[in-house]
Amino acid sequence: MLKKPLLFWIFLMTIQVGSFGQPDTNASYQSDTMRVNRYIEHCGKILFFYPDSSLKYMDTILQLSKKTNYQYGLVKAYNLKGILSYMNKEPDEALKNYRIALEYAETTEPPRLKALVLGNMGLVFKTTYQHDSVVTYLNKTIQYCAIHDIPDILSKAYLDLGTHYSNRGNYVEAAQNLMKSREIMTSVNDSMQLVYVYNSFGYLYMKLNKFDEALYNLKKAIEIDQLVQKVNILANTYINLGELYFHTKKDYDSALYYYERAVVTAIPHEKDQIQMVLSFTKGNIFAEKKELDSTFLYYQKVLSDPLLEKYPDREAGLRVNMGGYYLYIKDVKNARHFLDSGYKLSDSLGIMVFKKNALMALSELDSLLGNFKGSLAYYKQYKIISDSLVLAEARNQMAVLEFEKDLAQQKYDNHLLMEQNSLKSKQILNQRNLIYLSLLASVLLVVFIYLLYYNRGRIKKLNMELSVKHHDLTTINEELQVTNETLNTQQDQLKALNNSKDKFFSILGHDLKSPFNSLLGLLDLLVQQWDIIEDNEKREMIQSLYTSSEITYQLLEEILSWGKAQQGLIKCQPANFNVVQKIRLVTDLFKSQLKEKNQRLLIELSPEMQLNTDPRLFSQVIQNLMNNSIKYTPHGGTITIDSKSTSEEISVCVSDTGIGIPEDKISQLFNLDCDFNRPGTDNEKSTGMGLILSKEFAEIMGARLTATSIDEKGSSFCLSFRKK
Repeated sequence: MLKKPLLFWIFLMTIQVGSFGQPDTNASYQSDTMRVNRYIEHCGKILFFYPDSSLKYMDTILQLSKKTNYQYGLVKAYNLKGILSYMNKEPDEALKNYRIALEYAETTEPPRLKALVLGNMGLVFKTTYQHDSVVTYLNKTIQYCAIHDIPDILSKAYLDLGTHYSNRGNYVEAAQNLMKSREIMTSVNDSMQLVYVYNSFGYLYMKLNKFDEALYNLKKAIEIDQLVQKVNILANTYINLGELYFHTKKDYDSALYYYERAVVTAIPHEKDQIQMVLSFTKGNIFAEKKELDSTFLYYQKVLSDPLLEKYPDREAGLRVNMGGYYLYIKDVKNARHFLDSGYKLSDSLGIMVFKKNALMALSELDSLLGNFKGSLAYYKQYKIISDSLVLAEARNQMAVLEFEKDLAQQKYDNHLLMEQNSLKSKQILNQRNLIYLSLLASVLLVVFIYLLYYNRGRIKKLNMELSVKHHDLTTINEELQVTNETLNTQQDQLKALNNSKDKFFSILGHDLKSPFNSLLGLLDLLVQQWDIIEDNEKREMIQSLYTSSEITYQLLEEILSWGKAQQGLIKCQPANFNVVQKIRLVTDLFKSQLKEKNQRLLIELSPEMQLNTDPRLFSQVIQNLMNNSIKYTPHGGTITIDSKSTSEEISVCVSDTGIGIPEDKISQLFNLDCDFNRPGTDNEKSTGMGLILSKEFAEIMGARLTATSIDEKGSSFCLSFRKK
């Protein structure tokens, strides 16, 4: 991902400040300060298109400002020099200029000058991978802007902090800061900053694998960018679109199209580095397609680009990829060189994904060379990093899920408050109308008494009008009752969601903690007594570690799948397929387990049987049911897969001669709060998540999953589809 700085926005914020200087009646002083202000304005217009020419203006601004001790000009000159150094990928020089600008800004009005410099310093620390400094300076900017009421720079600081957290994978903090930025931007009606907000939200949704939301936000950023003439980050947005299609959809043609658009729309000083990104991406695409000659051509082109040394993160990824290419063609010398250098650079930058890929390739390289001890050492490091990334992603996904639930709660509370306010308004209006009607009735009553003899017909007419008003009030009260009932129903649904969440977290706390306790205990024993324990005991303990890890990983997979299903991320993609062929592919996975427990498998289905549904979800449900049957069927038992058909439905059933399920527990099997868990006939562990997932997948396919059982005699699970 190209993390392009929002330089144009930095500069626009910089030049919006009016001219401030110490008043002087001297005509020469006024003339010099006016020249400085003109040069500042002109320098801002050409900085991104003619950076070398802009440097001459900066030097002139600096000389004139020093000559007249024009503090405002000094702050602007060093700030502009910092921006230019930042553009040229010279972070140390940029920080040097910003620190000088900050010294002058401390004693110079207006306060926004200091806010601008603080924010720019936070962005520079991004390029040096000093993440703590990024957060520190952007938070300083936020605090300073809040004290001095500078909403536009405050909004930008939240935006930069949200983008930083998004790049670091802290999606909850990213969303929180981006939402704050959008809230402030909306309050000040800043259309220009909307471009950056939509672009950042698009990148965040891409990181969360939410294609439709990411596409909407990025398209919206392009639309506004083309309307607002002062903003030009089209190249950055097109690169994000290319990344979206490449990583999320594997749509290489669309990805290349948007990368080409990025090159075309880039402002002059960005074209070379965006062209380098395009070449790198083409190399990755050809690597995916196994077109090795083209892969090498583009990787070599990037490797020889002098700009590469200014982007160490890209160089780290390129070196790891080059090492993988040489490993694939079995050029072990070059593979070793690039993998070692790529790993060291990735390690120094703290880029865990590149480190993981490098370690896996190094393990394969040593295995190819027969150095199995070295291969195992690399593989162990690879597993440690891989497991940490998986767990971090799982924790992050859980945090995102919790954040989305909190957001839903906030929306519900806001909706409830609006409904309550609306209800109070209606009550006040009704009371006012009632008072008016009472006053009117009193006046009319006096008139009616006075004119009773003359106007009996009018009295009857007014009585009818009062009756209609009463009917209207009754109707309004009935509508209010319906509204209250709806709100109560929504509140009950929210409570049910919270109960499910609490149960879900209890599953995580119990079922994940136990395997890890076992892992830690065995590992501690191995570490402390490695030289004492016999080899056969070591093998048994390592096998136990492997089995426990496999169970824990399967539980994590099931939990993540359940979370995706709850968020609606799993969609049904129906297709026609042969049922027997699909089932045999699934049952082949269980041959060793069936043989180990001496169980017989019968497939009593018509060879021509066809279904039109999602084959992937269908296979997953059958796999879960097969796993369940094998687990709870004793040695020598029988498992049968057959079909049933009625006038309305056709069912595929998995039956067994196992230990069965108590009748009072069957109705709870598919619920998250079910407390019925027991080990298999060989003491196999179970969490119950497999059946819960199967139920979710069945509903996504538009099918029904039902269970029947006789305790101690066996069970039958049927997946039923409506006939079309």
